[in-house]
Amino acid sequence: MVNTIEQVLLDEKVNFFSPRCLTDAIGHKIENMDQGRQVLRDDIAGMERCGVVLAINDFLLPENTQLALVRNLLPKPDDQILPIALPDSGTVWEMGWAHARNKPVALYCEQEPKRVNLMLACSAIGIAHRVRGLRAWLRGEPLAEYQGALQ
Repeated sequence: MVNTIEQVLLDEKVNFFSPRCLTDAIGHKIENMDQGRQVLRDDIAGMERCGVVLAINDFLLPENTQLALVRNLLPKPDDQILPIALPDSGTVWEMGWAHARNKPVALYCEQEPKRVNLMLACSAIGIAHRVRGLRAWLRGEPLAEYQGALQ
């Protein structure tokens, strides 16, 4: 999904920073705290240069992990469990960092979210639904406001 979003940004001629490139440079393996601290510093430096943070809300966890994490979020055991999309913890941290620095944060959702964490939903300037919504926003249309349930 990140590749698709990056391609949309390139197609729309948007200058952007993607934290994914930081770990790609070291082969996705952060083997010690020094490497981790460098990735953190580079991530912050990249976000400082950004006017808006676009956060992906649809980080799909491995199937068994999803089930374990979201079981308590469901109103009753019979509810549909899969697919469930949650933002990854790094994205949540970046959203909090951006919000604390008064940088606008837009959410991107490939799936229609059933519930969104209230801190994420209430701090975001809106939601771009799927690639079509992202392209529309990049071309000047307003983002949708989240109207669903909060968790």
